[in-house]
Amino acid sequence: MQTQRNQFENAPFPYPASVKWSDYPLEFQNWLRHNRSLYSAFEEKALRMAKLRKRYSARAIIHVIRWETELRDADVTFKCNNNWTPMMARLFMERFPCYDKFFETRS
Repeated sequence: MQTQRNQFENAPFPYPASVKWSDYPLEFQNWLRHNRSLYSAFEEKALRMAKLRKRYSARAIIHVIRWETELRDADVTFKCNNNWTPMMARLFMERFPCYDKFFETRS
């Protein structure tokens, strides 16, 4: 008898079942596994800004992280790669549905 695998077993983060990881590219999921501290900083700053504003820029948050911290991408080429900023914004809004319009996203 084959055992059923937990669908969240390979999730990049131990996040709630409400996160639909299938909506995120595998490359982003892999990046997230290696850059948890960077995403955590993004989330922390987004939550702080959400208390002050109805909307904000995900790129602005990444720029602040670059300027104010020594956090780096696991990829040594970039301190914080811009390529995953839109995915981080989407993940944030999925994790915190009360801020589902905080970042503007493209389809």
